[in-house]
Amino acid sequence: MGRHCDVICSGCGHRYTARWGGTFLTDLLHCEECGAELTLDRQEMPGCADAESVAQACTCGGRFTTAALPRCPACGSLEHEDDPKGKTDYVD
Repeated sequence: MGRHCDVICSGCGHRYTARWGGTFLTDLLHCEECGAELTLDRQEMPGCADAESVAQACTCGGRFTTAALPRCPACGSLEHEDDPKGKTDYVD
């Protein structure tokens, strides 16, 4: 199960939607360097391969992993707080 949550960056105050997890059919990975997102369709992965072994390198040179956290798109910070005016969605 994935989660989409409106947040406010603790570093610069930018409001954005942070996404974690994936769905039953997809995996959501983040770049460990820049925070870019990559969604992979599990049905298109060969055999029993996991998403990290199939993912290409990020354009910044970083690696996409399921352990990397979303980053603020404005400043790159990992720190944020839930936006009290925002919403949280859970996706299957």
